[in-house]
Amino acid sequence: MKRILLPALALLTLLAFGLGARWALSRPAPPPSQEEDRPPFLIQAAGAGTSIEHQPSEIPIRSLVWSHPLPGGAFVAQLLTQSNRQQALLFIGGRLDTTLTLERPKEIPENVFNFAELEDAALLPGKAILLLYRTSVAGELPVLIAWNLEKGAVQWTYRGSGTSLALSPEGQSAFLFGPGSPVQILPLRERGGGLLHAPAPRKVDLPSDMVGPGNLLPTGPVDFLVTEEAGLAAWKNGTWIRTPAPSPSPLGFTAPKGALARSGRTFWWQPEPGRLVQVTDGAGIVATQDLTGLVPGAHERDTALLRLLGADPEGSLWFAPVAPGFKAPPSPLPPSPTPAAVQEPAPSNAPSPAEPDPATAPVVPAPPAPSPQDAWDPYLKEGLDRLYRWTPGSPGMQGFAWATVWRQLGAPPYLEAPSGEGGLIPASGGFLLGGQERRWWLPLGSVPLDQPR
Repeated sequence: MKRILLPALALLTLLAFGLGARWALSRPAPPPSQEEDRPPFLIQAAGAGTSIEHQPSEIPIRSLVWSHPLPGGAFVAQLLTQSNRQQALLFIGGRLDTTLTLERPKEIPENVFNFAELEDAALLPGKAILLLYRTSVAGELPVLIAWNLEKGAVQWTYRGSGTSLALSPEGQSAFLFGPGSPVQILPLRERGGGLLHAPAPRKVDLPSDMVGPGNLLPTGPVDFLVTEEAGLAAWKNGTWIRTPAPSPSPLGFTAPKGALARSGRTFWWQPEPGRLVQVTDGAGIVATQDLTGLVPGAHERDTALLRLLGADPEGSLWFAPVAPGFKAPPSPLPPSPTPAAVQEPAPSNAPSPAEPDPATAPVVPAPPAPSPQDAWDPYLKEGLDRLYRWTPGSPGMQGFAWATVWRQLGAPPYLEAPSGEGGLIPASGGFLLGGQERRWWLPLGSVPLDQPR
């Protein structure tokens, strides 16, 4: 009996295996994972710019973060999914250039890397992209990752305090800085031009009384200008040089006030809106530029409100008017009049009261003078959604108002006209407008400008 059962069982086993294999081969292939194969963004031309829309995948995202626009028309989008997949997508001119999938460096704890969000970025064209991540874990320093674009791999990582990145003029080094943090200078290139395997950072401690730093502008591989609450400072040849700010405007602009820009070999410092000063790389004053008259016509008062945004790739300076804060103390109220005393009627045979002596008569206070805010409010209520471009040495500025040009630009329907400066970083050569999941890249040259009059 056993001799019959054993071959039968073996035959049934082979038959079941064959049927299973046939079913496995004939069944349809499962659909590809959307996280792996579906493009994360739909990119298409839209009017004068490029529309970039996020396409949700099967695995939800934990965060989608955009960098500000970078020089060369670049910007970065960070995609962090619920599966802890860290991606950074580099766009140039509105088009996707490179997709980086980052593996966790061994020296970074999982609870730090898996929840880190993009804080800032810097691009060394064709060589490397620097990605600065803020951490959500108390006591953990930010994470700076250098990605080698030629090799498609992480070049090095660095942990240091700071919230912003800047590159030296020739891209020899990167500067990591932020309020209350030392300036950390990281060499990027070897003498032959290649990328360093691992930089040896140099730390520049801030003066003990410095509040800042604010805006930082590299002037060389290890030197820089930086704005602070008290004025302008330069780190040059291993020494701090500091220049105090001029007396503040009576309009009382609120922070942040200081701004820096480089136009060719010329450095510009703005202590506060409405002012512009040419300086040396050692924070020395060269000349004060009078902005009066550079914006003629109905908006000539804008010159007192212009905030420096930076310099574009051609070296022209861009400005946007901002409302003052009017922080001056209000004028004291005039004293309340004293009620007149009730007097008994004088007898009919009493002598007439003497005329009041002018020297002893009470002085009636003059009405208070109108405050600066009262004088500016009607003008400010008309709106300040304008931008201006000025080429140093030109007798006037070119500009535009969003309300005038918006319909000409063919923006996607999900966008409304921007307010203020529209987030312009002039060195990038364009605007990155929109919300978290839908953005519109608008080249700066596509916006028509009014000619100076």
